[in-house]
Amino acid sequence: MLKRMGDQLLDDYFQMRRYMEIRDKVSSIKILKAFYNYLIDKKREKFIKIYSSDISPRCILSDKVDFRHTLGIVIGNGVIIEENVVVLQNVTIGAYHLDGKIPKTIIKKGAILGAGCAILGSVTIGENVVVGANSVVTVDVPDNSIVVGVNKIKAKKSTDDYHL
Repeated sequence: MLKRMGDQLLDDYFQMRRYMEIRDKVSSIKILKAFYNYLIDKKREKFIKIYSSDISPRCILSDKVDFRHTLGIVIGNGVIIEENVVVLQNVTIGAYHLDGKIPKTIIKKGAILGAGCAILGSVTIGENVVVGANSVVTVDVPDNSIVVGVNKIKAKKSTDDYHL
């Protein structure tokens, strides 16, 4: 049975994470460390060639993240994505600060990240948040909110259903 591209991407991500964990355990043996670095680099190449995406091996993804369209997704260091988050195409999450520190970006469970949105810096996206298409988020977003445009945050109405 064929897997969806989003499921294949998650499988490849978890395999890359396993390579990284093994590499860190055998880091004192130079040849093994080099071998696992090679395997990690090959997985990252696959992300670019097959999925047209770049996902850091140092981000933390739940095994229940739903990548609906794998095209153009960028997930950087320091990003944590919890379960039941939907990520659409061309989403960018994370950014380096000018001081060189890696920001911690958290996407909590049940969030929906619309096509082309950018979540930049050290921010937390609350539970059940909908980030609209092409929105830019640089501030924390409370639970059960909707983000449109640039940091325009509105509370969800209890009658609205935003699940895809």
